[in-house]
Amino acid sequence: MPLFTFKPPRYLPALLVAATLMACNDPSSTDPPYIVTPVATATLSGTPGWTLTDTLVVEVRDIEGNLVPGTKVKWSLPNGGRLAVQLADADDRMTGSTDDQGRNYAVWTLGLDEGTQVAKVAAGFGEPATFTASATVLHAKQVSAGGSYTCAVLTDDRPVCWGANHHGQLGTGDSLPRLTPTPVLGLPTVLEIRASPSFDDLTCARDLAGDVWCWGWNTSGQAGPAAAQPVQPTPVRVAGAEGAVSLSLGTSGNGFACAVLGAGGAACWGENWAGQLGTGDFVSSAAPRPVVGSSGFTSVASGWRRSCALDTDGEAWCWGDARGGELLPLPRAIYTTPVQPVPGHRYTSLAAGGNAVCGVQIAGIASCFGYDFVSFGHLPLTDLQPGDSPVRPDIAETIAQVAVDGFNGMYARSRYGRGYVWGAPGCCVAIPRMITPSLRIEDISAGEGQYCVISESGGVYCGRVNWWFFGGDESLAGIPDQVSP
Repeated sequence: MPLFTFKPPRYLPALLVAATLMACNDPSSTDPPYIVTPVATATLSGTPGWTLTDTLVVEVRDIEGNLVPGTKVKWSLPNGGRLAVQLADADDRMTGSTDDQGRNYAVWTLGLDEGTQVAKVAAGFGEPATFTASATVLHAKQVSAGGSYTCAVLTDDRPVCWGANHHGQLGTGDSLPRLTPTPVLGLPTVLEIRASPSFDDLTCARDLAGDVWCWGWNTSGQAGPAAAQPVQPTPVRVAGAEGAVSLSLGTSGNGFACAVLGAGGAACWGENWAGQLGTGDFVSSAAPRPVVGSSGFTSVASGWRRSCALDTDGEAWCWGDARGGELLPLPRAIYTTPVQPVPGHRYTSLAAGGNAVCGVQIAGIASCFGYDFVSFGHLPLTDLQPGDSPVRPDIAETIAQVAVDGFNGMYARSRYGRGYVWGAPGCCVAIPRMITPSLRIEDISAGEGQYCVISESGGVYCGRVNWWFFGGDESLAGIPDQVSP
């Protein structure tokens, strides 16, 4: 019988862990030859990059079959995986001693990438007993973390969402939450999907033809002219945003959306009380309105009451509310039409946060401008003055992507595939800190409450943004590959 009965979380599939019993007998060792055996074959739940929901238990006996209390037991995983060993009496968490019944316990807190996982345990210098498990996780090519939910584009271009659904943001036609990835109704394939990162509960997607579809909370027309108010539970096409090549959503209760159109120019729609539509006025509109002077824009990134776009030369243009210094070194003001905060600096992508804007420059260097509420990833904090250059976060690696959680938490992915965080994801991380030591990632996204990545193998893993508060350990959990009907 297992040591205890455990009901696995509803979002994790069950995996069978088979124990291969091997005698630990090393005649050349001066230590006694021990026999390590599992207490029982256990059913564990989880996916790679996961937290298992049961405990691995072994007992150690001597060659005559007697239980051996106090024997050192060494656990290991290959290729950087980690185990948390209970009852350990050493600094090395992978090493512990058997209890008075000759037993030792380990919880698998982080596995490896998808496929067969192997944990080994040895006592003395003998051959280890091995435990194996195999699992798969949801495969996707783009992920978007919302404030209370998540969406992804699968490898076959299908959009799926899961999590909270108070305002129909999952696109399932109702307000019921989903614990597993669920297809979006009436939208079979998309190129890109965006979930509101800060509890705005608006979701938009760009289909293969470039049409924009939106659904969810629609208090200010942010879901488009055809959407019902205040809730649109299924996708509706946004007339006037056809041929979109880039899509972004506003954050933190400032419901608006923007798109760059392939035919030229950018358009925004929704709330406009702070000039966030870039139309030269403060008139809100459910129908997309052209952004003034945007004919050369190639991509757009929206944030808290403002947006920034890149032109064909890679230079940044921004508009909206910057009275708090959000576009420093520009003066604090509301800009109802696009202006250049850092002319002469060229970017490949941008992420607009609550107090600052960060991006990846042409040479793969991350840099930030705006108000430095620990948003630059650099100490000491910097108050940009007119003519100042953007500030580089303290990351030695070349950066491929920067994402923002909708307010002041900044996330980055290096070209090598490491994930970093800085800013204020729940509190304060002044200097960038690595958050994916055991995974190489190809995409990263964040919301006010979570962050998600896509591993090199295509698996989707998500974790809470307050991981640092509980010791800073990697806390990513794999999303199960099952897709609800």
